[in-house]
Amino acid sequence: YFTRPPAVTKITWWVGSWSEEAAKELASRFEKENPNIKVEVVGLPWAGMFDKILSALQTESPPDVVDVAVAWNQPLAALGLVVNLDPYAKELDLTDFYKAALDTATYKGSLYGIPFRIEVGALMWNKKLFKEAGLDPEKPPTTWDELYEYAKKLTIPGRTYAVSYGFGEKMHAVYEFVIFLWGNGGDILDSEYKKAVFNSPEGIEALSFLTKLYQEGLMPKEAVSLTRDDMFDSYFLTEKSAMHHAGLYHLPKIKEKNPELYKNIGIAPIYKQSKGHVQYVQIGGWNRVIAKNSKNQDAAWKFIKFLSMPENQAFYTHTFPAVKSGLKYKNFYGIDYSDPYVIAFSKVLDAGHLTPPIAQWSQVVEELSNAIVNALTGKKTPKQALDDAAARVNEILKG
Repeated sequence: YFTRPPAVTKITWWVGSWSEEAAKELASRFEKENPNIKVEVVGLPWAGMFDKILSALQTESPPDVVDVAVAWNQPLAALGLVVNLDPYAKELDLTDFYKAALDTATYKGSLYGIPFRIEVGALMWNKKLFKEAGLDPEKPPTTWDELYEYAKKLTIPGRTYAVSYGFGEKMHAVYEFVIFLWGNGGDILDSEYKKAVFNSPEGIEALSFLTKLYQEGLMPKEAVSLTRDDMFDSYFLTEKSAMHHAGLYHLPKIKEKNPELYKNIGIAPIYKQSKGHVQYVQIGGWNRVIAKNSKNQDAAWKFIKFLSMPENQAFYTHTFPAVKSGLKYKNFYGIDYSDPYVIAFSKVLDAGHLTPPIAQWSQVVEELSNAIVNALTGKKTPKQALDDAAARVNEILKG
């Protein structure tokens, strides 16, 4: 008698296109260990990624496993589109995960995603440009007043700018703004997520400060049309800006494209309004979810469990793995976790703060990002821009 080979289960894994190569490598390792499961890797570009995932998860045949940005995990859980992973997660050592990472995947006390990448932004500065401007290259600004004073010294019209923030992509615009909003004691929504509070005096002061930096020419005019990463490439990497809100993922790029600059950067926590305030920055990172309508949930979990092993997290991430024990393993992109710069980034992980975990988050981003750009470009005053956006956000939240 011939024994029939076990049926092969096919699962689909959606990833960011920037991770596709590493994803295929891990998928093939998994298939070797699990010959009865085949994994199809599909890479998606960042632009429009959330909307594509949102649409696909509502269909009858969604991708089984999906990599999602941390800000999307709770909204997808709130919409009932992803699987509650509590029964499965018992098979993982959850104590090894950074608490901030697990918080991003938790909705109403249950886990709806497994984190695999965590990061927070830090201030990166060019020590050479600081020196040339007569500033202490070892002392970055720690308050808004210092930032403004430094910015005036660092800006040489037509040649170098103090900062290279990027507001051209809606989510990035909001991330740039909340650094100042949170650093001034403000918040996006009230604690019940029922009402916009970003137009508080703290919010208006934060946007007014950013508007002053923009309108006084202390950042490039293109800041309103380019993304954070485009601004990094065009200005910080080419030494035309002195400071940038950077992530760990920027380090390999500097090392490769501008080794001289790599020797001359500093990394520190981002400034806050004044000494008395607490500085939070948007927590970044990625989690993995299983589609609620997936027909292969057990196979999908088996794959996620494999991907969640510390060595596989460390291999795949562009920044930090979401498990502490991952730091001793090799990374696909050559991140060396014993590098002093990398250690400097790891020290700010505790400053990570999450944007509101609501289903309407992308609509809030739409309104808030428009308000930010309208204020920067002088179409509206900061107060008017935020008040108008708050009125619309309150309508959205009423549903």
